[in-house]
Amino acid sequence: MGDFKSGHGLSFYGDRNYLVTTQEFAGELHQKIMLPNVDAVLCPDKNWTRLYQKFTPGPTRNRTKPASEMLWNIVLAHGHRNGYKEGE
Repeated sequence: MGDFKSGHGLSFYGDRNYLVTTQEFAGELHQKIMLPNVDAVLCPDKNWTRLYQKFTPGPTRNRTKPASEMLWNIVLAHGHRNGYKEGE
């Protein structure tokens, strides 16, 4: 739960957004009414060979940011992981 609440990697800007997690954690999020606004929550099957849709938390929505802004955020995130700062 700590990693989920940290906000790292939870940037739902795209046209379709899916949360892929274990069945147990998906159930915990659903029970605590903490599912993010995504198109679906996907969980692996018993053999961990396929993903299936566990929950559909909310209505579909259009993205609110242009593709160029999303790509720039990816570039910035990648740079920060490698020790670079904006403006270098």
